[in-house]
Amino acid sequence: MTQVKILKIGGSVLTHKHGDSELNDTALDAAITDIRRWRAENPSQVLVFLTGGGSFGHPLASRYRVNAPTPEKDPLGFLRTTTNMHGMGHQIAQRFLDQDVPFFPIAPSSIFFTDQGRITESDLAPIIHALDNGLIPFLWGDAVFDHSHTYRILSGDQMSMFLGERLGTGDLLFGTNVNGIFTRDPQTDPAAEQIARVDDQNYQRVLESLTDSRSVDVTGGMRGKIEEIHAVQKRPLMCIIYNALLAGNTYRALSGDGIGTRLFFE
Repeated sequence: MTQVKILKIGGSVLTHKHGDSELNDTALDAAITDIRRWRAENPSQVLVFLTGGGSFGHPLASRYRVNAPTPEKDPLGFLRTTTNMHGMGHQIAQRFLDQDVPFFPIAPSSIFFTDQGRITESDLAPIIHALDNGLIPFLWGDAVFDHSHTYRILSGDQMSMFLGERLGTGDLLFGTNVNGIFTRDPQTDPAAEQIARVDDQNYQRVLESLTDSRSVDVTGGMRGKIEEIHAVQKRPLMCIIYNALLAGNTYRALSGDGIGTRLFFE
């Protein structure tokens, strides 16, 4: 198999995160255009696409405490959360299919199990067969069965890192709603400065400077993303975090252009 690219675009991009289960049509159309263009120019390359739960997942997961580290949970809350996330996944897949982009939706709750929120079991056969047949496997943040806590939220970020290790990816790309990693929150602080590179030397300092997301995000926001990336065992490891709200940026990230923040760990 050709080396796999893993692209995860956040729920804060593809949904209106403060809305009620609402897709961001402008951002979704931009992603479709960029991926379709890149795929037409690179027919031999293979891609796995993921997104976060956004407004389809985080509010329900928070309301029903699906991600709480306890086994006492409401099964109907779990079902409402995962069903809504599946609905989002199929809406997005249909939009890509309407533009002849061969997205194959795979429900994470059907192929992953966790223990205390971390993946312990997986069935990657559907992903591998999809790639072998020229399709783009598409997964999303989901509520899954957990051995210790009954149910937990499995984030798109954790799945991205897991798949990157198991599939031997050469590229991990993360589309967010900001231009990369900043010294402060760029959405609230005009003095925030973009960090061009995160590596072994400045990782801890950068991590300590990050604050929690201002919106409801049960998976940890930017800080959680950086921690997930750093936890990947593969070395050397290079990732890109970029602004997927800007049309053309996803194409540039897939093409290897120098945008966003690069993370490099040896």
